[in-house]
Amino acid sequence: MSARPRLLAPLLVGLLAGGLAAGCSSGTGSTADPVVAGATEDATPLGPAPTVTPLAAPSPDAGAVDLYVSLNSTGEVFPESVVEAGQHTCERVSYLVQVSEDEFRAALDGPLTLADTAVPLLCPDLLGPLARARGGIGEGESTVAAATPGTVAPGEYRSVTAGSGCTWSVRDGAGATSSQGAVTTAGEVATLVVGATDAAVTATGCGLWLPVAG
Repeated sequence: MSARPRLLAPLLVGLLAGGLAAGCSSGTGSTADPVVAGATEDATPLGPAPTVTPLAAPSPDAGAVDLYVSLNSTGEVFPESVVEAGQHTCERVSYLVQVSEDEFRAALDGPLTLADTAVPLLCPDLLGPLARARGGIGEGESTVAAATPGTVAPGEYRSVTAGSGCTWSVRDGAGATSSQGAVTTAGEVATLVVGATDAAVTATGCGLWLPVAG
């Protein structure tokens, strides 16, 4: 006799419970196997739903932690709590940027309000997605283009977490420098202006730049 499909056992239990298998005993009499539509010997059950593994954020150095604490703590908050909150923010950002850009942008104005300061200092590898979601400027070179996703729009920007040694420059379409500047004191708020005829912005060691509301 051929092996019965795995799905047959639960079916027989149901038949017995309903009285439809009355008269059956533990004897050796043979009975016909019921046919279960769609059931096959080699059917493979669906596996678990795929999971999203957050990006591993690098451990911040002591200087970054000290600056983060100084920019966020008050007399009523212990530094350990501040850093813990920032690291939790990094974990949430790491997850959301892989799941949904819309959810990430929405969370920035809600549970992830610390992201603007925490990400550049505690998990700078996530600065790019944060800058794009905020419509701001991140590290390295950014292309200037109005109303184009992933680029920098003309306008005025302010730094959020600029460290000492932060430098930036803005170049026009011909490659000439139209403006540049630097920060000498960590935490200093700097501003830069991107003109309509500019083509690129380069920032190093400045963290996140956010648009200044007009």
